[in-house]
Amino acid sequence: MSRRRPPRLLSATLVVLGACAGAGLASGCGGERAPAPSPDVVSRDLPPPTPSKTTPPNTTPPNTTPPTTVAPEGERVPDSVTVLYATDRGRFVPDTAWYARRFLPAGLALVVGLALAARMRRMLRERYAWRARVVTWIAVVGTAGLAADGGLRALRMERRSARLAVLYGDTRLDVGSRPGLPVETGVAQVSIPPAHVVGEVERPSIWKGDLFEDPQAHMVVHGVVPQEEGAWFETLRDLVAGSDAQDAFVFVHGYNVTFEEALLRTAQIAYDLKFRGAPICFSWPSQGGLAEYTVDEANVRWATPHLERFLVALRARSGAARIHLIAHSMGNRALTETLQRLRTTVQPGETLFHEIVLAAPDVDADTFRDDLAPALLPTAARVTLYASSRDAALQLSRRVHGYPRAGEAGDGLVVVPGLETVDVSEVSSSHSYIGNNGRVLDDLGALLLRRAKRTAGPGVVVRALRGLPYWRLEGPPK
Repeated sequence: MSRRRPPRLLSATLVVLGACAGAGLASGCGGERAPAPSPDVVSRDLPPPTPSKTTPPNTTPPNTTPPTTVAPEGERVPDSVTVLYATDRGRFVPDTAWYARRFLPAGLALVVGLALAARMRRMLRERYAWRARVVTWIAVVGTAGLAADGGLRALRMERRSARLAVLYGDTRLDVGSRPGLPVETGVAQVSIPPAHVVGEVERPSIWKGDLFEDPQAHMVVHGVVPQEEGAWFETLRDLVAGSDAQDAFVFVHGYNVTFEEALLRTAQIAYDLKFRGAPICFSWPSQGGLAEYTVDEANVRWATPHLERFLVALRARSGAARIHLIAHSMGNRALTETLQRLRTTVQPGETLFHEIVLAAPDVDADTFRDDLAPALLPTAARVTLYASSRDAALQLSRRVHGYPRAGEAGDGLVVVPGLETVDVSEVSSSHSYIGNNGRVLDDLGALLLRRAKRTAGPGVVVRALRGLPYWRLEGPPK
């Protein structure tokens, strides 16, 4: 009896995935990489930002510039946003072990899945042939997707490491050996695609047929240049002085966010708001993974004293007339605890910051209401809390911790005298509405740009809960 040949589908799948995996491993293990420029050499080479000349007047923030690359004929040159950063993440160099960790689980799953599929097909061939085919297809598609994802991640990382002088990972910076501030500071350039949509961080997606970054279609980080502390503050003062309001904002990201994602979100918010000052990203060592929630909880607490020292230095050395603070999700833990500590330094009649914006805070609601909110209010001219009853991430956090979160709306909405609470449940079902929702961005822009007093109007109504007022955004999402 002759041996039965393997199905053509399985053979073709193995060939294609084997080639992809081989290319990925080769790129991770043997490819040459352009040498990283020395931070001391390039730290002062960044030109002061100027308005873009590729878009109509009054449509682009003044702190955006076209990148140095030239677009092909017929294509618009993407705008570029200058984002300053401070991070207590450790630097990251993808090595052979990193690439192996991306490929080995995918390869093992591929082998096991195909073996199980073949075994199941032999078992069911006689009586349930159609079921055998379904099981085979499921196994092949699932394992092929897993293997392809691992390979694609590795190839994207290889391109990113060749493009950027410095990468920051998910480890903690050795702050004990650093003089000065316990963070690394630097400047990044983020390009904005010509067809950018407000609220979107355009990224490659295999479902859209995009495998790699394209500045014409995606937001891309083109440069991450570390700067010595003194040079960084000099760059910051130049950006602040070039704006009409002479202001800056600091964005503190939440859980499951990589360093690159934090830069992209900071740039997107600044660009969509047409913010004229200096956008600053404070990035703590989030692991950038859904399964790493408890690690992120430990790291955000570890980063809190670093954020405190950074904000103190920022007030003293930025030259900004107004500094705004925006925190999202778990990042609110670091910011609220920092401001609670700084409360003791506030002199009568003085405020430390202008606008404080707490978006979807993953903070215990009772702790926030009783302890944190009273300490925050004296530190700023205005404190705004955004909350939603349709935030699935905070609903899950409530189940994990056993108690409501400060970013949840409904009957447990946090309302405190002096705090401006805004319920966005009707206009958003997302957790990231502070960046991806046009209605919320409009409201945020009124705070930061126009410094407007919040009043009732179209789409904004005043409600009362337990005798205290709060605001509600209504109408269709934008």
